[in-house]
Amino acid sequence: MILSMEQFERDQQEILDLYLDNKIGERHLITKAPTWNNYKASYRPLVEYAKQHKMPVIAANAPGDIIRCIGKTGSKYLDKLPAKKRQLVAAEAFIDVDGYSDKFFGVMGLTGHVKTTSRLYQSYQAQLARDNTMAESINQALKQSPNAQVIHLNGSFHSADHLGTVGALKRLNPAINVVVITPVHTGQLVDYKKKHQLKNDYFYLLNQQPKDFVSVKNMKVAHKAMFAKSAEKAKLCE
Repeated sequence: MILSMEQFERDQQEILDLYLDNKIGERHLITKAPTWNNYKASYRPLVEYAKQHKMPVIAANAPGDIIRCIGKTGSKYLDKLPAKKRQLVAAEAFIDVDGYSDKFFGVMGLTGHVKTTSRLYQSYQAQLARDNTMAESINQALKQSPNAQVIHLNGSFHSADHLGTVGALKRLNPAINVVVITPVHTGQLVDYKKKHQLKNDYFYLLNQQPKDFVSVKNMKVAHKAMFAKSAEKAKLCE
């Protein structure tokens, strides 16, 4: 069995392996990778399970700095990368999956010409680069260990309706058997089933989590700070 994770990026594979081999401690992993802010609360248990059972863990995602620059400047950004860094993103980074763009832009309430113009389309290209990179990472792991079962962890948008990463993986390996397990909050399963194609998927129910914000004002302040931080990082793409 192999664990594959969206939460780690390809350029973090070496430091992740050092942690799994007990050559560095958790604090070093968290600060030097670095991990996502919710590491301890959300996906630390999976990493620890893999470590205890000697399971390989694949840092499947494309590096965030490259994805950020694709979102700012579009697909042509990859042409600027040196060969070694270019390998951190899927060889075919921008191949689409039928129906995925409709879903992506539909979430934003947008259709039509928006798909081929504007900064939003570059955001979609960044999304595709993530999906295709994760799919390629999974497929490479299966080529190296053809008898293994890969458990891949990602945000549900990447796998809902068998689009995103799932669709990209099936393009690379049409014979692969994929099962999607989706977390759904208690009380929302019926509505979820109405909106999504099930295709023999599985679900597990979660209790409602505490609200991130009660005050709209506080939410706007937090989001403004987050976007400002992203904009500052995006300046490095220039």
